[in-house]
Amino acid sequence: MGPNEPETPTQPHLCTAEVHIKADPALSFDPTSSVTLSPSFPVGRDDGGQWRLDIVALLAVTGEAFIHEHSQAITSSALCMLPRIMPAPQALMQPWRPVSLPSETAKVTGVYSGLVMDSLGFFANIIHPLDLLPPFAFRVIEIKRNDHRLYDSPIPLEKIPGSAAARTERATTNPGPNHRNGNAMNSGDDAETGTNGVFRRRATIQERVSDFITNAPDVKDPSERPSAKYRARFKSQASLYSPLNLLAIFSFFLTVGLVVAAIVLHDGTALLGIILISMASSIIGAAAWWKPALLPRRNSNRTPPGDVIIRNREGVLVLIKCTEEIARELYSGVEECLYYTSGRAYRIYMILGAIIIMPAVILFGNCTFTMQLLVGIAYMLLNVLYWALGLLPRSLYWDLSRYKWNDITPPDAAGCETGDDDSGIASYTRTLWYAIRETKSTEWARRTGAVPGTREWNKWLSEAEAAAVREERNWRAVARKNDIMKEERNYWD
Repeated sequence: MGPNEPETPTQPHLCTAEVHIKADPALSFDPTSSVTLSPSFPVGRDDGGQWRLDIVALLAVTGEAFIHEHSQAITSSALCMLPRIMPAPQALMQPWRPVSLPSETAKVTGVYSGLVMDSLGFFANIIHPLDLLPPFAFRVIEIKRNDHRLYDSPIPLEKIPGSAAARTERATTNPGPNHRNGNAMNSGDDAETGTNGVFRRRATIQERVSDFITNAPDVKDPSERPSAKYRARFKSQASLYSPLNLLAIFSFFLTVGLVVAAIVLHDGTALLGIILISMASSIIGAAAWWKPALLPRRNSNRTPPGDVIIRNREGVLVLIKCTEEIARELYSGVEECLYYTSGRAYRIYMILGAIIIMPAVILFGNCTFTMQLLVGIAYMLLNVLYWALGLLPRSLYWDLSRYKWNDITPPDAAGCETGDDDSGIASYTRTLWYAIRETKSTEWARRTGAVPGTREWNKWLSEAEAAAVREERNWRAVARKNDIMKEERNYWD
Protein backbone atom coordinates (compact mmCIF):
# COMPACT_ATOMS: atom_id res chain seq x y z
CA MET A 1 0.00 0.00 0.00
CA GLY A 2 1.40 3.34 -1.03
CA PRO A 3 1.67 6.40 1.21
CA ASN A 4 -0.95 8.42 -0.77
CA GLU A 5 -3.53 5.60 -0.94
CA PRO A 6 -6.37 5.76 1.54
CA GLU A 7 -6.34 3.29 4.35
CA THR A 8 -8.91 0.55 3.91
CA PRO A 9 -10.79 -0.16 7.08
CA THR A 10 -10.67 -3.73 8.36
CA GLN A 11 -13.24 -5.68 10.36
CA PRO A 12 -12.40 -5.86 14.03
CA HIS A 13 -11.72 -9.32 15.40
CA LEU A 14 -10.56 -10.87 18.62
CA CYS A 15 -8.34 -13.51 17.09
CA THR A 16 -7.65 -15.07 13.80
CA ALA A 17 -7.15 -18.70 13.04
CA GLU A 18 -6.44 -20.50 9.87
CA VAL A 19 -8.65 -23.56 9.55
CA HIS A 20 -7.79 -26.29 7.10
CA ILE A 21 -10.61 -28.71 6.43
CA LYS A 22 -9.78 -31.90 4.64
CA ALA A 23 -12.79 -33.31 3.00
CA ASP A 24 -13.47 -36.97 3.57
CA PRO A 25 -13.99 -38.66 0.20
CA ALA A 26 -16.69 -40.79 1.78
CA LEU A 27 -18.58 -37.64 2.85
CA SER A 28 -18.09 -35.58 -0.34
CA PHE A 29 -21.14 -35.07 -2.44
CA ASP A 30 -21.01 -35.16 -6.18
CA PRO A 31 -24.25 -33.84 -7.69
CA THR A 32 -23.61 -35.74 -10.86
CA SER A 33 -23.38 -39.07 -9.07
CA SER A 34 -26.08 -41.12 -7.39
CA VAL A 35 -26.29 -41.30 -3.59
CA THR A 36 -25.02 -44.60 -2.13
CA LEU A 37 -25.33 -45.90 1.45
CA SER A 38 -22.38 -47.33 3.39
CA PRO A 39 -22.41 -51.13 3.96
CA SER A 40 -24.05 -52.48 7.15
CA PHE A 41 -21.07 -54.71 7.99
CA PRO A 42 -17.35 -54.00 8.04
CA VAL A 43 -15.39 -54.92 4.97
CA GLY A 44 -11.84 -56.21 5.06
CA ARG A 45 -9.58 -57.04 7.94
CA ASP A 46 -7.44 -53.92 8.42
CA ASP A 47 -7.60 -51.23 11.05
CA GLY A 48 -10.30 -48.58 10.93
CA GLY A 49 -13.87 -49.54 10.21
CA GLN A 50 -13.05 -53.06 9.13
CA TRP A 51 -13.36 -56.39 10.96
CA ARG A 52 -11.49 -56.74 14.28
CA LEU A 53 -11.27 -59.91 16.36
CA ASP A 54 -9.83 -58.51 19.59
CA ILE A 55 -12.74 -60.06 21.47
CA VAL A 56 -11.38 -63.52 20.57
CA ALA A 57 -9.38 -63.38 23.79
CA LEU A 58 -12.61 -63.88 25.72
CA LEU A 59 -13.21 -67.19 23.99
CA ALA A 60 -10.24 -68.60 25.88
CA VAL A 61 -12.04 -68.15 29.20
CA THR A 62 -15.65 -68.90 28.18
CA GLY A 63 -17.39 -72.24 28.51
CA GLU A 64 -16.75 -72.54 32.24
CA ALA A 65 -20.04 -74.35 32.86
CA PHE A 66 -19.16 -77.08 30.35
CA ILE A 67 -15.73 -77.69 31.88
CA HIS A 68 -17.03 -77.62 35.45
CA GLU A 69 -19.58 -80.30 34.58
CA HIS A 70 -16.80 -82.69 33.52
CA SER A 71 -14.15 -81.47 35.97
CA GLN A 72 -13.83 -84.66 38.02
CA ALA A 73 -13.85 -86.95 34.99
CA ILE A 74 -11.23 -84.75 33.29
CA THR A 75 -8.86 -84.66 36.27
CA SER A 76 -9.19 -88.39 37.00
CA SER A 77 -7.13 -89.18 33.90
CA ALA A 78 -3.44 -88.50 33.41
CA LEU A 79 -4.33 -86.80 30.14
CA CYS A 80 -5.47 -83.80 32.18
CA MET A 81 -1.77 -82.81 32.23
CA LEU A 82 -1.51 -82.89 28.44
CA PRO A 83 -0.48 -79.40 27.22
CA ARG A 84 -3.31 -78.11 25.08
CA ILE A 85 -5.78 -75.30 24.68
CA MET A 86 -8.89 -75.90 26.73
CA PRO A 87 -11.93 -73.67 27.14
CA ALA A 88 -12.01 -71.95 30.53
CA PRO A 89 -9.15 -73.78 32.27
CA GLN A 90 -9.91 -71.66 35.32
CA ALA A 91 -13.01 -73.84 35.85
CA LEU A 92 -10.67 -76.43 37.37
CA MET A 93 -9.33 -73.83 39.82
CA GLN A 94 -11.48 -74.40 42.89
CA PRO A 95 -10.78 -72.78 46.28
CA TRP A 96 -11.06 -76.24 47.80
CA ARG A 97 -10.81 -79.74 46.41
CA PRO A 98 -13.66 -82.21 47.00
CA VAL A 99 -12.67 -84.99 49.38
CA SER A 100 -15.24 -87.40 47.96
CA LEU A 101 -17.22 -87.99 44.80
CA PRO A 102 -20.62 -86.32 44.48
CA SER A 103 -23.57 -88.35 45.71
CA GLU A 104 -27.29 -88.39 45.03
CA THR A 105 -29.79 -87.65 47.77
CA ALA A 106 -31.69 -90.87 48.47
CA LYS A 107 -32.52 -93.22 51.32
CA VAL A 108 -30.31 -96.31 51.10
CA THR A 109 -30.81 -99.18 53.53
CA GLY A 110 -29.58 -102.74 53.81
CA VAL A 111 -32.48 -105.16 53.75
CA TYR A 112 -30.76 -107.58 56.14
CA SER A 113 -27.80 -105.61 57.49
CA GLY A 114 -29.92 -102.77 58.87
CA LEU A 115 -27.51 -100.10 57.64
CA VAL A 116 -29.22 -96.81 56.71
CA MET A 117 -27.65 -93.97 54.71
CA ASP A 118 -28.98 -90.74 53.29
CA SER A 119 -27.09 -90.64 49.98
CA LEU A 120 -26.43 -92.84 46.98
CA GLY A 121 -22.84 -93.35 45.87
CA PHE A 122 -21.47 -91.82 42.68
CA PHE A 123 -20.70 -95.06 40.83
CA ALA A 124 -23.90 -96.75 42.01
CA ASN A 125 -25.90 -93.90 40.52
CA ILE A 126 -24.09 -94.44 37.22
CA ILE A 127 -25.06 -98.12 37.19
CA HIS A 128 -28.73 -97.37 37.87
CA PRO A 129 -29.40 -93.62 37.56
CA LEU A 130 -32.41 -92.67 39.65
CA ASP A 131 -33.14 -89.50 37.69
CA LEU A 132 -34.05 -91.57 34.63
CA LEU A 133 -36.82 -93.45 36.45
CA PRO A 134 -40.37 -92.03 36.53
CA PRO A 135 -42.12 -91.41 39.86
CA PHE A 136 -43.39 -94.53 41.71
CA ALA A 137 -41.23 -96.82 39.58
CA PHE A 138 -39.94 -100.14 40.92
CA ARG A 139 -36.90 -102.00 39.66
CA VAL A 140 -34.92 -105.06 40.73
CA ILE A 141 -31.25 -104.90 39.70
CA GLU A 142 -28.81 -107.77 40.15
CA ILE A 143 -25.15 -106.75 40.42
CA LYS A 144 -22.34 -109.30 40.29
CA ARG A 145 -18.64 -109.45 39.66
CA ASN A 146 -17.79 -109.55 35.98
CA ASP A 147 -15.92 -112.81 36.65
CA HIS A 148 -15.85 -113.71 40.34
CA ARG A 149 -13.36 -116.53 40.07
CA LEU A 150 -10.81 -114.62 38.04
CA TYR A 151 -11.28 -111.19 39.56
CA ASP A 152 -11.37 -112.05 43.24
CA SER A 153 -8.91 -114.90 43.57
CA PRO A 154 -5.44 -115.67 42.29
CA ILE A 155 -4.99 -118.45 39.77
CA PRO A 156 -2.96 -121.49 40.86
CA LEU A 157 -0.18 -122.32 38.48
CA GLU A 158 -1.23 -125.91 38.06
CA LYS A 159 -4.63 -124.73 36.78
CA ILE A 160 -3.07 -122.97 33.81
CA PRO A 161 -2.72 -125.35 30.85
CA GLY A 162 0.78 -125.57 29.49
CA SER A 163 2.43 -123.90 32.48
CA ALA A 164 5.59 -125.24 34.01
CA ALA A 165 3.76 -126.03 37.23
CA ALA A 166 1.20 -128.11 35.37
CA ARG A 167 3.92 -130.12 33.64
CA THR A 168 5.93 -130.66 36.81
CA GLU A 169 3.09 -131.00 39.31
CA ARG A 170 4.20 -134.53 40.13
CA ALA A 171 7.68 -133.30 40.95
CA THR A 172 6.51 -131.14 43.85
CA THR A 173 7.07 -134.00 46.29
CA ASN A 174 10.64 -134.47 45.03
CA PRO A 175 11.97 -131.02 44.20
CA GLY A 176 15.33 -130.59 42.61
CA PRO A 177 18.12 -128.30 43.77
CA ASN A 178 17.94 -124.63 43.13
CA HIS A 179 20.92 -123.70 41.00
CA ARG A 180 20.99 -120.19 42.34
CA ASN A 181 21.34 -120.88 46.04
CA GLY A 182 21.65 -124.64 46.24
CA ASN A 183 18.39 -125.02 48.16
CA ALA A 184 15.35 -126.96 47.16
CA MET A 185 12.59 -124.87 45.62
CA ASN A 186 9.01 -125.98 45.21
CA SER A 187 7.93 -125.88 41.60
CA GLY A 188 4.65 -124.42 42.75
CA ASP A 189 6.50 -121.33 43.99
CA ASP A 190 6.54 -118.34 41.76
CA ALA A 191 10.07 -117.24 41.09
CA GLU A 192 9.00 -113.62 40.89
CA THR A 193 7.01 -113.15 44.07
CA GLY A 194 7.92 -116.25 46.01
CA THR A 195 4.32 -117.14 46.71
CA ASN A 196 3.25 -120.72 46.93
CA GLY A 197 1.32 -122.20 44.05
CA VAL A 198 -0.10 -118.93 42.80
CA PHE A 199 0.63 -117.40 39.44
CA ARG A 200 2.00 -113.87 39.74
CA ARG A 201 3.15 -111.92 36.74
CA ARG A 202 4.29 -108.43 36.10
CA ALA A 203 2.03 -106.04 34.29
CA THR A 204 2.82 -105.57 30.62
CA ILE A 205 3.87 -102.22 29.19
CA GLN A 206 0.42 -101.81 27.65
CA GLU A 207 -1.21 -102.45 31.02
CA ARG A 208 1.09 -100.02 32.78
CA VAL A 209 0.40 -97.30 30.23
CA SER A 210 -3.32 -97.97 30.49
CA ASP A 211 -3.18 -97.83 34.29
CA PHE A 212 -1.25 -94.57 34.17
CA ILE A 213 -3.63 -92.89 31.75
CA THR A 214 -6.79 -94.11 33.47
CA ASN A 215 -5.25 -93.52 36.89
CA ALA A 216 -6.00 -97.02 38.13
CA PRO A 217 -6.14 -97.37 41.93
CA ASP A 218 -3.15 -98.88 43.63
CA VAL A 219 -3.47 -102.56 44.53
CA LYS A 220 -2.37 -103.12 48.09
CA ASP A 221 -2.37 -106.90 47.95
CA PRO A 222 -0.44 -108.46 45.03
CA SER A 223 -2.79 -111.44 45.10
CA GLU A 224 -5.56 -109.15 43.87
CA ARG A 225 -3.95 -108.90 40.41
CA PRO A 226 -4.90 -112.14 38.67
CA SER A 227 -3.16 -113.54 35.66
CA ALA A 228 -3.52 -113.05 31.93
CA LYS A 229 -6.05 -110.56 30.62
CA TYR A 230 -8.18 -110.69 33.75
CA ARG A 231 -7.01 -107.84 35.92
CA ALA A 232 -8.47 -106.55 39.15
CA ARG A 233 -10.39 -103.32 38.75
CA PHE A 234 -11.23 -102.09 42.22
CA LYS A 235 -14.10 -99.68 42.48
CA SER A 236 -14.02 -97.75 39.23
CA GLN A 237 -11.60 -95.60 37.31
CA ALA A 238 -11.54 -93.38 34.27
CA SER A 239 -12.24 -95.26 31.09
CA LEU A 240 -9.28 -95.51 28.72
CA TYR A 241 -11.51 -94.73 25.73
CA SER A 242 -13.52 -92.08 27.52
CA PRO A 243 -14.86 -89.35 25.20
CA LEU A 244 -13.05 -86.83 27.40
CA ASN A 245 -9.74 -88.61 26.84
CA LEU A 246 -10.33 -88.66 23.10
CA LEU A 247 -11.21 -84.98 23.17
CA ALA A 248 -8.06 -84.21 25.17
CA ILE A 249 -5.93 -85.93 22.52
CA PHE A 250 -7.82 -84.10 19.76
CA SER A 251 -7.28 -80.73 21.45
CA PHE A 252 -3.57 -81.54 21.83
CA PHE A 253 -3.17 -82.06 18.09
CA LEU A 254 -5.33 -79.00 17.47
CA THR A 255 -2.90 -77.02 19.62
CA VAL A 256 0.03 -78.40 17.66
CA GLY A 257 -1.67 -77.24 14.46
CA LEU A 258 -2.08 -73.73 15.86
CA VAL A 259 1.58 -73.65 16.87
CA VAL A 260 2.61 -74.65 13.35
CA ALA A 261 0.32 -72.00 11.86
CA ALA A 262 1.81 -69.32 14.13
CA ILE A 263 5.33 -70.31 13.08
CA VAL A 264 4.43 -70.29 9.38
CA LEU A 265 2.75 -66.87 9.69
CA HIS A 266 5.65 -65.51 11.77
CA ASP A 267 3.24 -64.50 14.52
CA GLY A 268 5.32 -64.62 17.68
CA THR A 269 2.54 -63.09 19.77
CA ALA A 270 0.13 -65.90 18.95
CA LEU A 271 2.85 -68.52 19.41
CA LEU A 272 3.69 -67.26 22.89
CA GLY A 273 0.01 -67.03 23.84
CA ILE A 274 -0.68 -70.62 22.76
CA ILE A 275 2.34 -71.90 24.68
CA LEU A 276 1.35 -70.04 27.83
CA ILE A 277 -2.30 -71.14 27.78
CA SER A 278 -1.18 -74.74 27.19
CA MET A 279 1.23 -74.55 30.12
CA ALA A 280 -1.56 -73.20 32.33
CA SER A 281 -3.83 -76.11 31.39
CA SER A 282 -1.11 -78.62 32.27
CA ILE A 283 -0.30 -76.97 35.60
CA ILE A 284 -3.93 -76.71 36.66
CA GLY A 285 -4.61 -80.29 35.57
CA ALA A 286 -1.62 -81.60 37.53
CA ALA A 287 -2.80 -79.77 40.65
CA ALA A 288 -6.28 -81.35 40.44
CA TRP A 289 -5.14 -84.86 39.40
CA TRP A 290 -6.70 -87.49 41.66
CA LYS A 291 -7.57 -91.17 41.92
CA PRO A 292 -10.31 -93.05 43.80
CA ALA A 293 -9.46 -94.43 47.23
CA LEU A 294 -9.71 -98.15 47.83
CA LEU A 295 -11.38 -99.49 50.93
CA PRO A 296 -11.19 -103.28 50.49
CA ARG A 297 -12.75 -105.67 52.93
CA ARG A 298 -10.01 -106.98 55.24
CA ASN A 299 -11.67 -110.12 56.59
CA SER A 300 -13.55 -113.08 55.21
CA ASN A 301 -16.18 -113.52 57.93
CA ARG A 302 -19.58 -114.77 56.86
CA THR A 303 -22.01 -111.94 56.36
CA PRO A 304 -25.73 -111.74 55.56
CA PRO A 305 -26.83 -111.06 51.98
CA GLY A 306 -26.03 -107.54 50.90
CA ASP A 307 -29.40 -106.69 49.31
CA VAL A 308 -30.07 -102.96 49.33
CA ILE A 309 -33.24 -100.89 48.96
CA ILE A 310 -33.00 -97.37 47.50
CA ARG A 311 -35.80 -94.82 47.81
CA ASN A 312 -35.88 -91.24 46.59
CA ARG A 313 -38.31 -88.37 47.12
CA GLU A 314 -40.27 -89.22 43.94
CA GLY A 315 -41.40 -92.54 45.40
CA VAL A 316 -38.99 -94.63 43.30
CA LEU A 317 -37.91 -97.92 44.90
CA VAL A 318 -34.96 -99.93 43.58
CA LEU A 319 -34.02 -103.30 45.04
CA ILE A 320 -30.37 -104.27 44.54
CA LYS A 321 -29.50 -107.97 44.67
CA CYS A 322 -25.81 -108.26 45.49
CA THR A 323 -23.28 -109.63 47.95
CA GLU A 324 -22.21 -107.81 51.09
CA GLU A 325 -18.82 -107.02 49.55
CA ILE A 326 -20.39 -105.30 46.53
CA ALA A 327 -22.81 -103.46 48.82
CA ARG A 328 -19.88 -102.08 50.82
CA GLU A 329 -18.03 -101.00 47.70
CA LEU A 330 -20.91 -99.27 45.95
CA TYR A 331 -23.32 -98.20 48.67
CA SER A 332 -21.89 -98.09 52.19
CA GLY A 333 -18.24 -97.41 51.38
CA VAL A 334 -16.78 -93.91 51.32
CA GLU A 335 -15.73 -92.88 47.81
CA GLU A 336 -12.76 -90.72 48.68
CA CYS A 337 -10.53 -88.77 46.31
CA LEU A 338 -6.78 -89.12 46.75
CA TYR A 339 -4.83 -86.23 45.20
CA TYR A 340 -1.26 -86.42 44.02
CA THR A 341 -0.43 -82.94 45.30
CA SER A 342 -0.69 -81.64 48.83
CA GLY A 343 -2.96 -78.79 49.82
CA ARG A 344 -0.12 -76.26 49.90
CA ALA A 345 1.24 -77.36 46.52
CA TYR A 346 -2.28 -77.21 45.10
CA ARG A 347 -2.63 -73.53 45.98
CA ILE A 348 0.80 -72.75 44.56
CA TYR A 349 -0.10 -74.45 41.28
CA MET A 350 -3.40 -72.59 41.14
CA ILE A 351 -1.70 -69.22 41.60
CA LEU A 352 0.90 -70.08 38.98
CA GLY A 353 -1.79 -71.17 36.52
CA ALA A 354 -3.79 -67.98 37.06
CA ILE A 355 -0.71 -65.82 36.53
CA ILE A 356 0.04 -67.58 33.24
CA ILE A 357 -3.54 -67.35 31.94
CA MET A 358 -3.72 -63.55 32.17
CA PRO A 359 -0.83 -62.68 29.82
CA ALA A 360 -1.92 -65.45 27.45
CA VAL A 361 -5.33 -63.80 27.07
CA ILE A 362 -3.68 -60.42 26.44
CA LEU A 363 -1.45 -61.94 23.78
CA PHE A 364 -4.42 -63.48 21.99
CA GLY A 365 -5.93 -60.00 21.67
CA ASN A 366 -2.82 -58.65 19.97
CA CYS A 367 -1.97 -61.32 17.42
CA THR A 368 -2.66 -61.02 13.72
CA PHE A 369 -6.08 -61.24 12.17
CA THR A 370 -5.44 -64.69 10.70
CA MET A 371 -4.28 -66.19 13.99
CA GLN A 372 -7.15 -64.59 15.86
CA LEU A 373 -9.50 -66.21 13.38
CA LEU A 374 -7.87 -69.64 13.79
CA VAL A 375 -7.76 -69.44 17.58
CA GLY A 376 -11.38 -68.28 17.70
CA ILE A 377 -12.54 -71.17 15.52
CA ALA A 378 -10.58 -73.65 17.66
CA TYR A 379 -12.13 -72.42 20.90
CA MET A 380 -15.64 -72.34 19.47
CA LEU A 381 -15.21 -75.91 18.22
CA LEU A 382 -13.97 -77.13 21.60
CA ASN A 383 -16.83 -75.40 23.42
CA VAL A 384 -19.36 -77.12 21.17
CA LEU A 385 -17.69 -80.51 21.69
CA TYR A 386 -17.59 -80.18 25.49
CA TRP A 387 -21.24 -79.17 25.43
CA ALA A 388 -22.09 -82.19 23.28
CA LEU A 389 -20.31 -84.53 25.72
CA GLY A 390 -22.79 -83.48 28.37
CA LEU A 391 -25.48 -85.27 26.36
CA LEU A 392 -23.70 -88.63 26.65
CA PRO A 393 -24.32 -91.02 29.56
CA ARG A 394 -21.79 -90.82 32.37
CA SER A 395 -21.10 -94.54 32.11
CA LEU A 396 -18.95 -93.81 29.04
CA TYR A 397 -16.50 -91.82 31.15
CA TRP A 398 -15.80 -94.49 33.78
CA ASP A 399 -14.54 -98.06 33.64
CA LEU A 400 -17.20 -100.16 35.37
CA SER A 401 -16.08 -103.46 33.86
CA ARG A 402 -15.50 -104.86 37.34
CA TYR A 403 -19.27 -105.27 37.68
CA LYS A 404 -22.04 -106.62 35.54
CA TRP A 405 -25.69 -105.87 36.22
CA ASN A 406 -29.05 -106.96 34.86
CA ASP A 407 -32.61 -105.77 35.30
CA ILE A 408 -34.48 -108.75 36.80
CA THR A 409 -37.71 -106.94 37.65
CA PRO A 410 -40.54 -109.52 37.75
CA PRO A 411 -43.02 -109.14 34.90
CA ASP A 412 -45.94 -108.63 37.31
CA ALA A 413 -44.09 -105.69 38.92
CA ALA A 414 -42.90 -103.97 35.76
CA GLY A 415 -44.72 -100.84 34.72
CA CYS A 416 -46.22 -100.11 38.14
CA GLU A 417 -45.52 -96.42 37.57
CA THR A 418 -48.19 -96.40 34.86
CA GLY A 419 -50.99 -97.59 37.17
CA ASP A 420 -51.65 -101.08 35.88
CA ASP A 421 -54.45 -101.97 38.29
CA ASP A 422 -58.18 -101.29 38.01
CA SER A 423 -57.80 -97.68 39.11
CA GLY A 424 -55.24 -96.90 36.42
CA ILE A 425 -53.43 -94.52 38.76
CA ALA A 426 -49.82 -94.90 39.88
CA SER A 427 -49.57 -95.38 43.64
CA TYR A 428 -46.68 -95.33 46.08
CA THR A 429 -48.51 -97.96 48.14
CA ARG A 430 -48.43 -100.41 45.24
CA THR A 431 -44.74 -99.72 44.60
CA LEU A 432 -44.00 -100.29 48.29
CA TRP A 433 -45.90 -103.56 48.21
CA TYR A 434 -43.86 -104.80 45.26
CA ALA A 435 -40.66 -104.12 47.21
CA ILE A 436 -42.02 -105.91 50.29
CA ARG A 437 -43.13 -108.81 48.11
CA GLU A 438 -39.59 -109.30 46.78
CA THR A 439 -37.79 -108.86 50.11
CA LYS A 440 -40.43 -110.60 52.27
CA SER A 441 -39.62 -108.13 55.00
CA THR A 442 -40.91 -104.79 56.25
CA GLU A 443 -38.18 -103.96 58.74
CA TRP A 444 -36.32 -101.84 56.19
CA ALA A 445 -39.50 -99.83 55.54
CA ARG A 446 -39.94 -99.13 59.25
CA ARG A 447 -36.28 -98.17 59.73
CA THR A 448 -36.20 -95.69 56.87
CA GLY A 449 -39.58 -94.09 57.50
CA ALA A 450 -40.98 -95.29 54.19
CA VAL A 451 -44.48 -94.97 55.68
CA PRO A 452 -45.93 -92.95 58.55
CA GLY A 453 -45.61 -94.53 61.98
CA THR A 454 -49.35 -94.63 62.61
CA ARG A 455 -51.41 -97.59 63.77
CA GLU A 456 -53.08 -97.87 60.37
CA TRP A 457 -49.83 -98.12 58.47
CA ASN A 458 -48.30 -100.52 60.99
CA LYS A 459 -51.28 -102.79 60.51
CA TRP A 460 -50.94 -102.57 56.74
CA LEU A 461 -47.22 -103.40 56.94
CA SER A 462 -47.92 -106.47 59.06
CA GLU A 463 -50.51 -107.75 56.60
CA ALA A 464 -48.26 -106.98 53.63
CA GLU A 465 -45.37 -108.95 55.13
CA ALA A 466 -47.65 -111.89 55.87
CA ALA A 467 -48.95 -111.86 52.29
CA ALA A 468 -45.39 -111.74 50.94
CA VAL A 469 -44.35 -114.73 53.06
CA ARG A 470 -47.40 -116.66 51.81
CA GLU A 471 -46.31 -115.88 48.22
CA GLU A 472 -49.64 -114.16 47.64
CA ARG A 473 -48.42 -112.07 44.74
CA ASN A 474 -51.87 -110.80 43.75
CA TRP A 475 -52.58 -109.28 47.15
CA ARG A 476 -54.48 -106.01 46.58
CA ALA A 477 -52.27 -103.65 48.52
CA VAL A 478 -53.96 -100.36 47.61
CA ALA A 479 -57.48 -101.63 48.24
CA ARG A 480 -56.49 -103.12 51.59
CA LYS A 481 -54.84 -99.87 52.65
CA ASN A 482 -58.02 -97.96 51.85
CA ASP A 483 -60.11 -100.45 53.81
CA ILE A 484 -57.86 -100.13 56.85
CA MET A 485 -58.07 -96.37 56.71
CA LYS A 486 -61.89 -96.54 56.57
CA GLU A 487 -62.03 -99.00 59.46
CA GLU A 488 -59.88 -96.79 61.65
CA ARG A 489 -61.88 -93.71 60.71
CA ASN A 490 -65.13 -95.42 61.64
CA TYR A 491 -63.55 -96.54 64.91
CA TRP A 492 -62.72 -92.99 65.90
CA ASP A 493 -66.10 -91.70 64.73
